[in-house]
Amino acid sequence: MKTGFLKETKGKNHCRIVAFLLAVIIVSQQICTNSAFFSVTGQAAITMPIGGVIIADTIKVKKKVGGKSNLKDENGTVIVLKEGHDVTIEKKVSIEEANWYQITFEYGEHSYQGYVRKKKVSIVSAPKANKNSTLNDGKIEQDQKENDQEKEEDIEETTTEDDTTEDKTMTEGDITSSGEALGTETETQEEPVKILNEEEFEAVMAEQGFPESYLPYLRELHNLHPTWSFESYQTGLDWETVIKKQSKVGRNLVPSSKGVAWKSTAKGAYNWTKDTFTIFDGKTWVSASKKAIRYYMDPRNFLNEEGIYQFELLSYHSACQKKAGVATILNNTPMADKEYTYTDPDNGDTAKITYVDTFLKAAELSNVSPYHLASRVRQEVVTSATSFSNSANGTYSGYEGYYNFYNIGASDSAGGGAIAKGLTYAKKTDSTYLLPWTSPYRSIIGGALYIGKSYINKGQNTLYLEKFNVTPISTYNHQYMTNVEAAYSESLRIQTAYSELGESPLIFSIPVYDNMPETVCAKPKKGKNPNNWLKSLSITGYSLTPTFQAEEEEDTVYNLIVDNSVESIEINAESVSTLASISGIGEIELEEGENTCIVQVTAENGKIKEYTINIVREEEIE
Repeated sequence: MKTGFLKETKGKNHCRIVAFLLAVIIVSQQICTNSAFFSVTGQAAITMPIGGVIIADTIKVKKKVGGKSNLKDENGTVIVLKEGHDVTIEKKVSIEEANWYQITFEYGEHSYQGYVRKKKVSIVSAPKANKNSTLNDGKIEQDQKENDQEKEEDIEETTTEDDTTEDKTMTEGDITSSGEALGTETETQEEPVKILNEEEFEAVMAEQGFPESYLPYLRELHNLHPTWSFESYQTGLDWETVIKKQSKVGRNLVPSSKGVAWKSTAKGAYNWTKDTFTIFDGKTWVSASKKAIRYYMDPRNFLNEEGIYQFELLSYHSACQKKAGVATILNNTPMADKEYTYTDPDNGDTAKITYVDTFLKAAELSNVSPYHLASRVRQEVVTSATSFSNSANGTYSGYEGYYNFYNIGASDSAGGGAIAKGLTYAKKTDSTYLLPWTSPYRSIIGGALYIGKSYINKGQNTLYLEKFNVTPISTYNHQYMTNVEAAYSESLRIQTAYSELGESPLIFSIPVYDNMPETVCAKPKKGKNPNNWLKSLSITGYSLTPTFQAEEEEDTVYNLIVDNSVESIEINAESVSTLASISGIGEIELEEGENTCIVQVTAENGKIKEYTINIVREEEIE
């Protein structure tokens, strides 16, 4: 791409015009929207720190941005920099609509750091090494509009008529340094990311309405990744109400291998008479406990480098989401470095394509992140490094030749019925989603179109919102995943992909609820068995009224009348759980009249359940 050259202008400072600017821009780091190139308007992203020169006659350096206090040397004398003094520009800072540079420079025999107005400095060379640099990898934007507003007549940067009409015109098909084809309109180019200083960041967080409890985590992430942006998603929902709704039995699931504290013991989720958890999907998935749901729904638990990606906006950004990242996600799966034969739906030709390229094509057509799509497929149908589940292997009995890589339509059903439901959906005819899904290609592409239309473009545009629908549309329902850990699990895979690609300017939309607890919700521990029920209860030689029924949760009071001659009875009981302990059994002496016997069952976790037996020993007849 041609960019043209800067024209020398009249004035005493024309020799200090940015002679090396173009070279600097071309070699700048090309990451996503920070790709360093001139647009039609001359806009550029510039990697900091970078060499600069003072272009004012004299200038005093400020201690703070916009401050009145001047920087002084070691002798207490105000530092005055003259025209032509070399500096290193560390970063750009904006305050009250005025733009400043943080600079470091040599003065006398010492190095100093301070702030000057942007219009008093000109960029002249590539980044300089500076031992006093405080921000070595920040990025700023060189905004031409700002330059036009701030420039002085003696430092005006323009182009010749020939440059404008020939060298700086981009036509359709020209390729930017980010590898994307551009049209003739400048709007097709994304703005470089603005790096916020500490004050700006705090102001933005306050404006976003993040609670104080969120801020320590967000500050840390900002320090680690200054190109990231954080937006609050104000749900307007009460926290406890959300937890209650999401705790509906079967709505959120965990593997049965999890500790007891992870699993719900609510009615319908747990059989107290058998000490077993109800299976809701496949052979191992049971309903999650409120404690587990609280933990995974509390965004503060995941405002870190591992969990943050579940809040990433899931649109497709070709400059950020690369082939290498998709390949990383597909490592150790049957799709890694694999190609397959497919029939092109447009022309009917048979060709070969890799799974990686399939996901990239799906992203292009659906405008959904290929990282999200690849992670979703891995989550749903990969069972080992070499095998798919029956949903995606094309061999399931009665559904041979059909594929459902995202398990769309596979509603939860015990005993594996979800697979059949998903493949029944795959057999439908709907050209919108390339149905029927008779090949991996049609399933991956068509499923991506479905996800884009049904979730991403309807506001469920993060992994978190796909898992926990707290949007105004179908609130608490229309949740893509039942695994309570799914959003976090996929976030880990996305993190791995991005780690291979370097720093990217990402946007995260983070939910905020009303009346949230001040402290973060704790992760469930393994827990201890909660069962404190009796399997059997009897008195040797006698029958209780009513007859003992283990299924009766509430009716734990029993009655017995015995003759006066009966001086003692023997109470027998067996707990449902072998981990529970029982007291109040064995031989019990009776007094004349009313006797109350209490049988206590103490669960492994310490919770006690009481069974009451009222025994009347008849009085002696004289």
